Order: sequence, then C-alpha cells, then structure tokens
Amino acid sequence: MKIPNLKTVIKAMATLAEKNASPTCSALILAGGNSTRMGGRSKQLIAINGIPVIIHTALAFQNCPEVSEIIIVCKESEEEFISAQLKKYNIDKFKCFARNGDTRFLSARSGFEKSDIHVDLVAIHDAARCVST
Repeated sequence: MKIPNLKTVIKAMATLAEKNASPTCSALILAGGNSTRMGGRSKQLIAINGIPVIIHTALAFQNCPEVSEIIIVCKESEEEFISAQLKKYNIDKFKCFARNGDTRFLSARSGFEKSDIHVDLVAIHDAARCVST
C-alpha cells in the first residue's frame, strides 16, 4: 500500500470539502511499547479516575463521528485485559488488535495493514497519551 504525500492528502480533503462530505478515518492506537521508563509497567493500563489510560484514548476516538474504526496495536499478553475494558465501556468502533513491532514504525505499519482500505484518513495515536480531543 502506497502512502500518499501531503499534496495528495490536501487535494483529497479539498475534494471531500467540495462534496460537503466528512472524511472517514481509521484510528490506530499504538500500545505496544516496552514502558522502559516505567520499569516495565504499561502506562496505557494504569487507571486515571478509575479508567485505564488506553480506554480514555479509545473513548476520544469512539466519540469522534469521523472515526469509523479503532485498531489497537499491542502485545498479545495485554489483549485479554484491553478487550474486557473495551466491552465494559461499550467501545463498539473497535475492529481488531494488531501485533506490535520492534519499533514504532513497525507497530504503526502493522495497524495500518488492518485498516479499512476505503477510509480517507488514518490517525495514529499513542495509547499512553490520553488527553485527546
């Protein structure tokens, strides 16, 4: 899959604007880091106000009308916990998990490969940064 350059993206957005159409978006939440600075404790699983950070992040995308699907890139060992939390908070835009890579680039590519080929945009966001609007 070829990644378009900025000029192509701007042209596509202008075309959508002319049609008065909202773009569709696939949200990739990257949650596969090693949490080295946290001593191995996954930042995205820490609760803030009783809700795991990754769920705060997923809720921001759930509540965004342009986002049609959410893909979470994470370690296999965290899928069960995350899946239960997604169900608990009724995040129905969740599509699937993708396997994390050895680098952020490889993790993003893994998620990108799972995204719907018909979306206009792909948003890539770090799970541990839950202050999304």
